[in-house]
Amino acid sequence: MENNKYKEDIPNGYKFVKGIGVIPEDWEVKNLKEICKIITGKTPSTYVSENYGGYLPFVTPVDLSENKNVKISERYISERGLKESKLIPKYSVLVTCIGSTIGKLGFNIIDVAINQQINAILPFKYINNEYIFYFLKKISGRIKNIACNQAVPIINKTELGKFNISLPFLHEQNRIAECLSLLDKQIEMEENILNKFIIQKKGLMQNLLVGKIRFPEFRK
Repeated sequence: MENNKYKEDIPNGYKFVKGIGVIPEDWEVKNLKEICKIITGKTPSTYVSENYGGYLPFVTPVDLSENKNVKISERYISERGLKESKLIPKYSVLVTCIGSTIGKLGFNIIDVAINQQINAILPFKYINNEYIFYFLKKISGRIKNIACNQAVPIINKTELGKFNISLPFLHEQNRIAECLSLLDKQIEMEENILNKFIIQKKGLMQNLLVGKIRFPEFRK
């Protein structure tokens, strides 16, 4: 039924793929597990203080925000702690797969470790890492909906690996990722400017409304 619904609306040179929609005919469709390695994180024992306080960011869902890049975390682990966790190389895609923040994503721009609520996706060489990030961002709502239909909201790495990914050739993946990444950088710059104005406004409110700062024409 779903295929028939779209059949009349598919333009020449395009095709319908269940779960994705209408895409160019020359794009491939692969399961995530066919084009990426998926790693589930692990938490070092919290009873051993030497596991923590080191140099390596230990990323949990709270460290994933609307900002794309991940390079800091609330907690850090040591070399000892890393032996009980898993090193995730930079430029991996991080996906929360357990709890209320299922589908939340991040893109680590430095090496990190992750806890068991996060799956790391390491694309193979012929796949653009950022393209995978943006594609999963696009379907993050569907990931969350599928997880929430279960008794315990969870998407394990086996289930995550079954999601279909539409794949243009690598050079087109690169251009798509570059375009979206440039927009993300612009958004981040604009947000930084906005935050500066917000801080400036708060400071002025504190001072103007109690007369610490006055306009020249009203000073005696």
